[in-house]
Amino acid sequence: MKINASIVPREKAESKYGMSIYQGGVVPNANIRIVKIDDYDVEACGGLHCNSTGEVGLIKIIKTERIQDGVVRIVFKAYKPALEYIENLDKLAKDLTALWGVSQEDIYATAKRFFSEAKYYKEAKEEGDIEFIRSQLGLTQPNKENGITILYTKSNNVGKIAAAIESYDGKVIVHGEKVGVGKPKDAAVKEQMENGKPLKYKFVVEKGNFLLGHN
Repeated sequence: MKINASIVPREKAESKYGMSIYQGGVVPNANIRIVKIDDYDVEACGGLHCNSTGEVGLIKIIKTERIQDGVVRIVFKAYKPALEYIENLDKLAKDLTALWGVSQEDIYATAKRFFSEAKYYKEAKEEGDIEFIRSQLGLTQPNKENGITILYTKSNNVGKIAAAIESYDGKVIVHGEKVGVGKPKDAAVKEQMENGKPLKYKFVVEKGNFLLGHN
């Protein structure tokens, strides 16, 4: 489509095209530059323009971004950058087909399968780690004191210990101190343990102890 740019008196332009020509803001001049793309669009604009839309060449939309309600930013490449972008995508697709031994049509399905398998094996490994910690904690043959399961251990992986304990059916207490591992140092906490009373996390922590577990 042909693009025409001309200097027009402001009142004449507004009378002919309306106020919609000020998409970028009102121009405070008596004469304004009107850019017209055939019968498709008319704008007041002082920027650089081609003589026709064909000079722009290929336009490739990269992504869209929602700025606010009713406003969407379109990110795109044009002319040579657009061609380079498409060529890079094509090269990436060919590299993946060679790496995975599949056709370009199967790239998405293969990537999706690899992702699912990686997630499965990651979860399986984590579950295996938890089972190992369970065995290290002695959950298979726990020690009982006054009806409470007592576990003495040392570990740097608190998160996995918590996961191991969470699924254990019973009253579990794992208590640790800065040096070694032992029974609670606070008398009130120790008394509740020895009497078989339920221990609350907040109560134990407030007494200067470390508790990991559940009732």
